[in-house]
Amino acid sequence: ALLSGPPPDLQSPKIECELSEFKALSDEDISQIVRSMALKRCELDPMPTTFVAKFLPELTPIMKQIVNTSLATGEFPATLKPVLVRPSFNQKENDTDVLKNYHPVS
Repeated sequence: ALLSGPPPDLQSPKIECELSEFKALSDEDISQIVRSMALKRCELDPMPTTFVAKFLPELTPIMKQIVNTSLATGEFPATLKPVLVRPSFNQKENDTDVLKNYHPVS
């Protein structure tokens, strides 16, 4: 059966790390990163990626503030953390009934 056995442990390990130095990102850094990304969409996205692409000059300062504040404080806004994870079948394997033949994709 596909779901036999105990459920996997989905707890993320607590990783203690300290970011002691970073270069704050500029508007151009943010724009370049966003332009290099695929225009994919997730149901959790608050706005379509085509909207972000169209209004990138207006949104860049806001995104820069979020990223640089996150790097400076070591905190990431909880409202931006949710993610949908879907299983993706490993094409090298041929048994779709075995859970280890899948890997998570977000």
